[in-house]
Amino acid sequence: MISAIIVNYFLADSAIRAVQSLLPPNQQEEIEIWIVDNSESEVEVKKLKDTLGDISHLIINDKNVGFGEACNQAYQQAKGEWIFLLNPDAYLESGALTVLRNFLQYNQRVGAVGPRIYWDAAHQFFLPPSLPPTPWQMFLNKPRGELGGKLTWFSSLKYRNRALHYWQSTSPLRQLNLSGGHVLLRHEAIEKVGGLFDPQFFLYYEDTDLFLRLRQANYQLFYLPNTVAIHAFGGCAPEKTAWKWAEMANSHNKFMEKYYQHQPFYKWIKQLYQNETIVPWQPQIEDLGILETPPCFPVPPAWQNDWLLEWSLVPYFFPAAGYFGQGEQAMFPTSIWSQLPPTRHFVRMGSRHQFWVPPRIWQWETV
Repeated sequence: MISAIIVNYFLADSAIRAVQSLLPPNQQEEIEIWIVDNSESEVEVKKLKDTLGDISHLIINDKNVGFGEACNQAYQQAKGEWIFLLNPDAYLESGALTVLRNFLQYNQRVGAVGPRIYWDAAHQFFLPPSLPPTPWQMFLNKPRGELGGKLTWFSSLKYRNRALHYWQSTSPLRQLNLSGGHVLLRHEAIEKVGGLFDPQFFLYYEDTDLFLRLRQANYQLFYLPNTVAIHAFGGCAPEKTAWKWAEMANSHNKFMEKYYQHQPFYKWIKQLYQNETIVPWQPQIEDLGILETPPCFPVPPAWQNDWLLEWSLVPYFFPAAGYFGQGEQAMFPTSIWSQLPPTRHFVRMGSRHQFWVPPRIWQWETV
């Protein structure tokens, strides 16, 4: 049996769709569903009870205990041999659960598997592969001077090359990390590495911590491109973008301290950033200002047969979502535009068949 866990935070309507994607006729697995509500909202609770009360176990918290702790509450009562974590703003396409479960069942050293992830139901925008943070990545995120900037840009192109392989693969790929927003886990493996989520992570990086613990115990992580999830990235509490960024930074610091606090290079990087104001290098940026409609980008002739448009919230593009296309112009998909959080956005263009992409990007803001 599979135990599915969904944590709701002001997304009851989306959570209902997520649950429906786990039930017949979409999936044919024996399943129990746990919904944990962190919304502190009677309206949200009523929607969940009225629609899902008869087909799921509901845990209603009187305060927001955080994503990790909410998952732990359900996990402690879950009876399934397999644990499936699904974000409320995501859903599985038909048949995916069986493929994921079969892969785990017949590969005993695999601790977790994840599907191909699209941002939109039209399968236009791929969401990126996940990598665990390291001191080296921390160094690259704040490049110093021209040489440091070129090194960061080159490293981002290596990440782009990795993402291209990930997006275009048709075979299972072993991974260093997965997304906790849509992943099937081996219950036995979770128990062997000390349980589901470390409670010190309120939001973000709790999944990265779990996947690292699994790898340290010699369990493998795999991505299965023949299974699909749709994830409306940023759909949860878009009006709280600043708060989410702060929580992400806080959890990142906790993760780095947990695993690297005694590493000399990490100590040096941390001290460097604390004691010095860094003016980071940036690529050539064309500022489009504040936009209310999707932008359109010119495509050079050499790329028009097969281009890749990358979107990111950071100007170095790790991580970055990807959109393949052809033609003289690349229009940012309207299906994605309405989901963008109110913040600054970055785009770069290049051929999907060439490693090098010139350090020229576009930026704009949405409000």
